[in-house]
Amino acid sequence: MSVSPENDIIVKRANQKLNITIPDYPAQVANVGDRVGFSIEFNGLPSDIRRDFGDGKTLTCNTRQECGTTTHVYAAPGTYLIRAAVSYENQPTIDGTITLKINQ
Repeated sequence: MSVSPENDIIVKRANQKLNITIPDYPAQVANVGDRVGFSIEFNGLPSDIRRDFGDGKTLTCNTRQECGTTTHVYAAPGTYLIRAAVSYENQPTIDGTITLKINQ
């Protein structure tokens, strides 16, 4: 005996949160003009990686080599919300945020 569902069965994976780290500034505090390195870890081959540095500057790339780790220099003091999103073909986008304080 075989059973066929009337409708397709869709299995959704739970959205994962993307982990963004600032290895050289673990306290999440840097100074104006510092070259701040950001890292993200993800699995698979993304179709798109987007970063928003919180100061109006963004970066979009397509490979782990281009965008797994990147640096950014802040020109003004303040508290910035950094966002990153990794998109995959046929999978939900994974995103995350981290806050960075920039001192004078």
